[in-house]
Amino acid sequence: MSVLGIDLGVTGATVEMTETGDIVAIHDNPTTKEANGRSATNAPLWAAILARSHARVAFIEWIAARPTDARVAAFSFGRCRGLAEGICGALSIPIVWLTPPTWKRLANIPPGVESKDLARTRAIARWPAHAELFKRKSDVDRAEGCLIGWAGLQRETRR
Repeated sequence: MSVLGIDLGVTGATVEMTETGDIVAIHDNPTTKEANGRSATNAPLWAAILARSHARVAFIEWIAARPTDARVAAFSFGRCRGLAEGICGALSIPIVWLTPPTWKRLANIPPGVESKDLARTRAIARWPAHAELFKRKSDVDRAEGCLIGWAGLQRETRR
């Protein structure tokens, strides 16, 4: 069986991993353009990715709107979170929510620092055979998805 690490958002990523934390597959969250021209996560395409994984659990970053978020951005995040809950629920994949401080602590990313490049650095160090997957700055969501999945596995073993 596999596990999933999911970094939510239109630019997020879904990572399938083995129980030992080895990367099986990385998928950028599938998006399509809507009538208003904005990109949105495409539910049928994402559901197909999750269904093929046959995962026993999905470790997902806990996101919530902040008072400083624009309404459109907050709605987009909420929609993505709802899709994740709905798809996982329909596929009987349990969700374990990990707050950013929790998964970042387990991934050795100090609090209070800009962690985007650091997340890529940690992912390359942990999975050097897959370094090409994290080479661009825009691959930070892939790195975070991997680290969220790995942190979830670490959290399970500590309990």
